[in-house]
Amino acid sequence: MLQAGAVFYDSHGTILDEFEANLQEIEGAVPDPKTMEWWALQEKSKPGTWTNMRKNLVSAEVAMSRFTNKVININKKLNASPVMVCYPAGYDFTYFYWYLCKFTGKSCLGFSCIDMKTLGANLIQSSYRESAKRNYPKKWFDPKLKHTHGALDDAKEQGHLFWSMVNEMENQWAILNASKTSV
Repeated sequence: MLQAGAVFYDSHGTILDEFEANLQEIEGAVPDPKTMEWWALQEKSKPGTWTNMRKNLVSAEVAMSRFTNKVININKKLNASPVMVCYPAGYDFTYFYWYLCKFTGKSCLGFSCIDMKTLGANLIQSSYRESAKRNYPKKWFDPKLKHTHGALDDAKEQGHLFWSMVNEMENQWAILNASKTSV
């Protein structure tokens, strides 16, 4: 993991805090050639992407400790348990979970994670494979929030997308509940 980003929300979708860290490479880690090819393409299409991600590097231990402290403090303030939301969870959550366990000794998130691709598949009534941003309703996106491959930018974009999905789900429930009472 080269970068970590998160936006913290309360249960109503209000932003409480943000987190971003550019991570030093782990000692002994070997870059994946295919991933590095992908990053080279990103750098060509969005100059500065790679350079910005490699500025102000901190160790994974420092980054995960800072992240854990934010999670703990927000949970105390809200008297709540954390739930991570990822797109896709199988990728993002797995990295975060491993890094938290490796560098802090445990996951401050537990095993709590919502997969936005699964939620999206249900909302658009399609398969998981077809559950992709290109197939989601445009109204779910904020045109000011771009997916730049910067961790915090992407967390903001995906956070907005998630709360749009939640609103869509609540609208669908309201329709279902109204149809139950009108029978």
